[in-house]
Amino acid sequence: MVMSFHLFGLAGPRLLAFNIADWQITYHWLITCSWLGANVFFVLSGFLVAIPFVRSIEGAGARVKLIPYLMRRIRRVVPAYWFQIVFLCLVLTFTATLPGWQAIAMHFAFLQNFNQGYASALNGVYWTLPTEFGYYLLLPLFAAIALFFRFQRSAAWRVLSVLLIAFAIGYRVLAFDTISEEGMGKKFFTLLQLPGLIDHFAIGMLFAWVYARYASRISSRWADGMMLAGLLGIVTMMAALDTVYLRYWNGHFLLFVGYTITACFIGLLVLGVAIAGPKSLSRALFANTPMLYLGVVSYSLYLWHLPIQHWTMKLLDYFLITGDRLGSLVAISLPLSLLAATISYWLIERPFLSHRPRPST
Repeated sequence: MVMSFHLFGLAGPRLLAFNIADWQITYHWLITCSWLGANVFFVLSGFLVAIPFVRSIEGAGARVKLIPYLMRRIRRVVPAYWFQIVFLCLVLTFTATLPGWQAIAMHFAFLQNFNQGYASALNGVYWTLPTEFGYYLLLPLFAAIALFFRFQRSAAWRVLSVLLIAFAIGYRVLAFDTISEEGMGKKFFTLLQLPGLIDHFAIGMLFAWVYARYASRISSRWADGMMLAGLLGIVTMMAALDTVYLRYWNGHFLLFVGYTITACFIGLLVLGVAIAGPKSLSRALFANTPMLYLGVVSYSLYLWHLPIQHWTMKLLDYFLITGDRLGSLVAISLPLSLLAATISYWLIERPFLSHRPRPST
């Protein structure tokens, strides 16, 4: 979703529609609003990473050990990210202007979101990584708070999730009030930090609790229904966002609650797919060979697609290819992005993911 959003943006958005009798049905918003793929990323992370903590709170699993947990998160995120930072710095050294050492150092430490000028200095997708890693650091604290309430751990987890959702909405409202006269870039940077997006992770946490508690009681048919309801809800929100895009960053109410509503639909989709049986519609849609492959390389694909798209645009400029360049951009950048993602996964991600600590003696 994010890759198609960037492709469409670089080539130039355009109206996509077809006619039925006197009705014009548009569908370009399926791409122009596919930046919601980043929101899927956050909710899915909130769901998957929280499951071991929920099981521990429910008494259905061992307590999660902090150091091994953090090491797993570091091995999952850092190697491919740090490698690309080094690679991009080398490329920029010979082809363009290298950002200052402060910006590079902030990237290595996941701190680039503290400076608007640094957030996209190397790669426009990097703003999501501090948000993601911040959740990894906060999650053990959330679990510790729930565990503190010895006899009401499940209730504490649910109440905490709801409070985090309310906090995120409140943050977006109050933060917008201080920057309402600023440009869209400033609003995006301020509102889409971890405080403003903690509701996505909290909704994932809440659905993780539902999964841990009720997955065995929900039939595959009901799971498919949840998946379809979530998918329909996401598409509906994309259409709604398209209708208000001129007013959205000026304080439209969807700027404050639309993220939360969409995250709930994403959570419903994730839960349905997680519960559905092997012969379900959910598995047919999301567990087929192409989708599984994209899932395996998705992190590296996320990291590499935007630089490759920008380099492809420079290549088209060099060869004076003008006009509508969407087809050329897709034909060149898409296979190169998939190739780079595959190489990155097998040579960088996989060796670290396959690492297992030595058993203690």
